Amino acid sequence: MRTIVKALVTAFMWTLLLGLIGISMTQIGGLAIVLALVLMIPLLAIMAFMWVVDSEPARISAESRSKSFSSKRDKRKRQNLDAMLDNLSDEQIEELRMRLGDVDYNSSNGRYAVSDDGELVNLR
Repeated sequence: MRTIVKALVTAFMWTLLLGLIGISMTQIGGLAIVLALVLMIPLLAIMAFMWVVDSEPARISAESRSKSFSSKRDKRKRQNLDAMLDNLSDEQIEELRMRLGDVDYNSSNGRYAVSDDGELVNLR
């Protein structure tokens, strides 16, 4: 719906410009070309604002874009992890379970830390 209104307004503005140039041709002759160029600049600026700046993708806030980016990144991480786990043999999976089960996350020896993204980092 908004696109139809924008197209009608655009057509009206260009028709108005062409009509003004046609009428002024009889009065001022060749200077009508200069008038057309001068009037075309604000017309193009209005159209650029109407079609590009005021469009739906431009309305998406930076916050929602960053949320979308982080959710895509998290999804990609999960897919990579799933693919890596699918490639492990049964023995490797059992060894991984044992390694993850043996970790004392609350120990005070400082061997592990949590990074900014929540990932457990081995400090050794």
